[in-house]
Amino acid sequence: MKRLCAAFAVTLILLASAGSALMQDPASPSLTSAFQDINVRQGPGTTYPTQARLRTGVPVQIIERNGVGTWVRVQQTLEDGTIFLDGWVVSGFLNLSAELRFSQVPVSALADALPENAESPSLRALYSAPIISPISEAMRAVYRRGLEMRNYSHVVTKIGDSVSADPLYLTLMSRPGAALGPYDYLQDSLDYFGASTQVESVAARIGLNTYALFDPGWASPDTCQQGETPLECELRRKQPSVALIMFGGNDVKHINEVAYDQQMRRLVEETLAKGVIPVLSTFSANPNDPNWWKAIEFNNKVIQIAADYQLPLINLWLASRPLDGFGLEQDGIHMNHWGTDTLRFDNGFPAFSGANLRNLLALRMLDEIRRTIFLDPNAQG
Repeated sequence: MKRLCAAFAVTLILLASAGSALMQDPASPSLTSAFQDINVRQGPGTTYPTQARLRTGVPVQIIERNGVGTWVRVQQTLEDGTIFLDGWVVSGFLNLSAELRFSQVPVSALADALPENAESPSLRALYSAPIISPISEAMRAVYRRGLEMRNYSHVVTKIGDSVSADPLYLTLMSRPGAALGPYDYLQDSLDYFGASTQVESVAARIGLNTYALFDPGWASPDTCQQGETPLECELRRKQPSVALIMFGGNDVKHINEVAYDQQMRRLVEETLAKGVIPVLSTFSANPNDPNWWKAIEFNNKVIQIAADYQLPLINLWLASRPLDGFGLEQDGIHMNHWGTDTLRFDNGFPAFSGANLRNLLALRMLDEIRRTIFLDPNAQG
């Protein structure tokens, strides 16, 4: 059976090189090709088996996408209409038409990963969480409470360590010259939240961890009131509706899983008490890092906390698996950058830069929240 599958894969590779035998719609903006040889998988993620190899320049048609748009399903069709290649590729490796709009591409129902193909139970738990979670009914009540407390629905902030303090994370949404490329469906949410990201967060700082976040000594004396913690100060001064939260890089080096769980839950509860929707995020990690398995357990804590409180979750760890170096700088902590100081989702940027990918996921989650809750007249309280 394995020999038959291998032979079939080889056949697909050979056929994928035979561009003259293909039938595609040259007028369609979904017509594309790879700018380098890439794997074709059975689903939108690295845990799905590889079934073929798409050769450089061979035309294919985009059929559907995952919920974000980082993976697309492509087909190659013979002149007689026979489909002989049908699979998933990372969209960032494709020469996408300037006319392509992901708002017009159907979204697949396939999961973002096949957890059963992971090598351990801990990894299976991480692969089970979607890249962008659905928004629970519980968050509607938080939003209503926030409006009663005079929070601003169009304001979002960030809370975290140096990875979040990065001036190219989130704040780019306020800068002119954004290039969304095919991610046109995010434009309305960029317009809605973008201006609020211009002011940097006092609760996202270099060296900050889940303990320092509650230490008034870490609060800015120029901005914060006497005795305020960085978290209290940030939520008071901005009165946001949403807080994007990620801790891990510093904590994984200094505290154990129990302490991390306790501090993250404290953070969630204090944020909820202020009528702010906490969006939790896993953090990327490299298997070669000495803290790899500890990082996995910390990330699983994040997933469990999100489930316990019915919070929105961004699974950055999962989304960054296809990126070179898992989207990380050589230090194994910070997200790498790729030649841009504006918001860029065109030309494959999210497939080559961890920082660009993280901005994409943040805006995608904000879009999910805005569409699910803010645009629902029943949520206006």
